[in-house]
Amino acid sequence: MLWLALYLPRLPLEVFPSLPSPKAIVSRERVVIADAVANSAGVIPGLRLSEAWAFVPTLAVQQRDLAREQLALTGLACWAGGFTSEICCLPPQTLLLEVAASLRLFGGATALFERIVSGCAEQGFAPQAALAPTPLAAQWLALAGDHEPCLDIGELPLRLGRLPLAVLDFSPQKQARLGSFGARLLAEVLALPRAGLARRLGSGFVADLARALGELPDPRTRFAFPERFVERLELPTRTDNALALGFAGRRLIASLCGWRDRQPVWLAGGARRGGQ
Repeated sequence: MLWLALYLPRLPLEVFPSLPSPKAIVSRERVVIADAVANSAGVIPGLRLSEAWAFVPTLAVQQRDLAREQLALTGLACWAGGFTSEICCLPPQTLLLEVAASLRLFGGATALFERIVSGCAEQGFAPQAALAPTPLAAQWLALAGDHEPCLDIGELPLRLGRLPLAVLDFSPQKQARLGSFGARLLAEVLALPRAGLARRLGSGFVADLARALGELPDPRTRFAFPERFVERLELPTRTDNALALGFAGRRLIASLCGWRDRQPVWLAGGARRGGQ
């Protein structure tokens, strides 16, 4: 098996493509994420909204919309149907694609990887993407921004071992406990006796390590493509700008094409593949 993870750290911003820059997404009066222009002026995640406006008086602000993010993730999953039917949707910001069966059709791992990442970019998404033989390893590599494909399961201890613990999605409690051991890299955790880790961090944590390394199976819930394609993309404000409308339209059409490739009646009729 070969898994491609798409982690979308900027999704809260990307679902509001027409919001003018400098811009930020907020929740409970604090910044969740800001664009590069706002970042350069000191607007960073966790900053109070009042402080953000003090730094950047022209800052455009939008409340975070988790429902809109979920719709975007679902739309991207439909689009990814042009490459594989084996897709897992992990809200709020991650997709997993099992692509081993698609390698020959799309010219190999590197070509497929680049095609999927560039296809995301064409729709206005900037994923951190990673390829690995296990789904959890692909997730962790993507979280760390390590986009070098890992195709051999035997490479996983070395590849995962160099990841900083701080970038992984362990709970704050587990991060604190690992920090108390003096561990900073995953390799330092993997070197510890599993029995001791299980006593201190729980058997579930140890099982996750084993799943990431391919030592235990890691079954995932498969994304269910809808029987009917019903999607919409709401713009935050009324616009007659052709570029903004065209950009939104491309997202919808891309999702439709991927969904179409997963429908038996279209496949029987020779539908085009790969989001074309």
